[in-house]
Amino acid sequence: MKLSTKLALLIFFGIFVSVAWSSFLIIPFLDPAIVNLSSKYQLNLAILALIRLIVVTLLTVAPAFLIIWLATKNYIIKPINSFIQITRVISMGNLGQRVPVISKDELGQLALNINTLVQNSARAFQNMANYLRDEKLKERELQVANKKLEGLDNLKDEFVSIASHELRTPMTAIKGLISMIFEGDFGPINKEIQDPLNDIATSTERLIELVNDMLDVSRIEAGRLKLTFEDVSLNSIVSEMVKLLTPLAKQKGIELKIEPFEDKKIHADPGKVKEILNNLIGNSIKFTDKGEITVKVEQRENLMCVLVSDTGMGISKEDQARLFNKFSQISDNQLGRPKGTGLGLYISREFARKMGGDLWIESSEAGRGSVFAFTLPMVSLNKQVDVISSVSNVQNTPG
Repeated sequence: MKLSTKLALLIFFGIFVSVAWSSFLIIPFLDPAIVNLSSKYQLNLAILALIRLIVVTLLTVAPAFLIIWLATKNYIIKPINSFIQITRVISMGNLGQRVPVISKDELGQLALNINTLVQNSARAFQNMANYLRDEKLKERELQVANKKLEGLDNLKDEFVSIASHELRTPMTAIKGLISMIFEGDFGPINKEIQDPLNDIATSTERLIELVNDMLDVSRIEAGRLKLTFEDVSLNSIVSEMVKLLTPLAKQKGIELKIEPFEDKKIHADPGKVKEILNNLIGNSIKFTDKGEITVKVEQRENLMCVLVSDTGMGISKEDQARLFNKFSQISDNQLGRPKGTGLGLYISREFARKMGGDLWIESSEAGRGSVFAFTLPMVSLNKQVDVISSVSNVQNTPG
């Protein structure tokens, strides 16, 4: 039986009893014997009957109300309170708890729905726990695998480092011996072996360059790269490298120049800055057949930016996307050009980043040249003021 039906029957029963008793008490006023009595006597009887009606009605309504209240409490309030207590226990995480189904009305259906919801939630939580457990196991397996791979990597780095050291010594010796042969230390050179010797010298230079680059890559990836930071004049470094590489540019009929700029001190490793410039200017010379190469310096906020532009062959969009990868070479456009190691730009960018700057392609267009740029941190103004103040104090000290 539905809850609404129960409530309707209870209310009907209470009203029925009240009306029935009220009608019974009113019936005596319709008796002709009472009507024929005097008015005063009728009034007294009416008052007495009214009092009796009120008292009897109260005595009748009260039990009816009590019956309705007890029924409501037992059939509605008590189950609801039970739901509240059980759902509170469930909400605290006890998904094994269930709501007792004591009837087939709306409250019974609600109990069934709550039990179904709790059962589904428990199943979902169990599935989630199983999933998390499996993911945790996978994570541990992945960590073990990564550690093993890091040990496949450490061995590789160690091998590269040792092999590079071992190769550099004989390559340097070969270079020295070839130089002595060319200088005539072992007598006149037979013209028939001069070209092969030149090839050997070129190959030796390339091998030494490759070994040095591989050593740098090994140090970078192993975190063993050593940097010696100094506050140095950027103008002195740029001027030195341009002067050093100018003869190589002249051999190709290329003008290598510097645009005048206000000199600023940078906080960097001078040797690594020279390597970056040597790589960028050297690449420009390699891939430029006519025109000029210009080194420009400008301040960008708290960084000094060095730009190396050329009028060379340029770089296609496809090559730009992979230019800074290890062992990356420009594609077929470089036919007939001296081959490098494919590590120079990667190493140069890592150097710049390790010193607090960066390196990138500012612009490039196939057939019209390229502009490479890198940044380095300036010596802060506060630091410069402190240095000047220290020097001034020392000079003004009596003595």
